Amino acid sequence: MIAFSAAKYRVSIMKKIIAICLGLGLLFAWYAPAFAQESKEADDPIVLDQKQRAKEREEVDQRYKSTLQKTRKDTPTERVDPWANMRSNEQKK
Repeated sequence: MIAFSAAKYRVSIMKKIIAICLGLGLLFAWYAPAFAQESKEADDPIVLDQKQRAKEREEVDQRYKSTLQKTRKDTPTERVDPWANMRSNEQKK
């Protein structure tokens, strides 16, 4: 009788495991169409718009930096005294 109850116990455990596996399988089968309808991140219009705006910001930054470099090269490095004409000859150094 002892061997029979142990076998019966194993069968009941096995039935529980099978029931859980079948339940999870049905659950995943039920949700599969919902996952199939998810849009890909690259195809999402919001993501595409954000990428386009980031690209435009980078282009504007590049143009701004290149303009700054050009203006820095064009500016003279000599010192200018705007009040030179207002001083008398004695005050000039």
